[in-house]
Amino acid sequence: MQSQPPSRKLPTCSTMNGCLKEASSFEPFWVLFRMFAYAFYKQATEGDVREAENPYGAWVSMDKHYGWSAWQCLQGLPRQQAMSCYVKYVENQRQLFPRFAAGEFATMPDDQKDELFWRFFAANLPQPIFAKCRRYGEANKQTQCTIS
Repeated sequence: MQSQPPSRKLPTCSTMNGCLKEASSFEPFWVLFRMFAYAFYKQATEGDVREAENPYGAWVSMDKHYGWSAWQCLQGLPRQQAMSCYVKYVENQRQLFPRFAAGEFATMPDDQKDELFWRFFAANLPQPIFAKCRRYGEANKQTQCTIS
């Protein structure tokens, strides 16, 4: 019995994206969320990045540009594990979103937000991949991109 391709099993986070587009285009916590949601989805559906260089210009689509680079951090993560991580990741962030919408994140210190965000990665990824993702995320979390 053949299994379905991973892309048919993955839910999308589009219901949250509408709210995020309005509320949080520039909040670093949610910029990171979007970058890595894209990365987990692409790793689950396509596997490792095949291009040597980022095909998305930052001026054309910042979300895809930074999401592609986050995807590169997941190099070597098996597709099935990436699919499982994507589903858990979106659900984890969905549970955090009401706290964000209520304004809790506006007064929360950045180090507490970082701990909430990176806890998922530490628990679900092999240490070398977690370390790559964290280095990339920390270096780029101030990126001001909007959902396209």
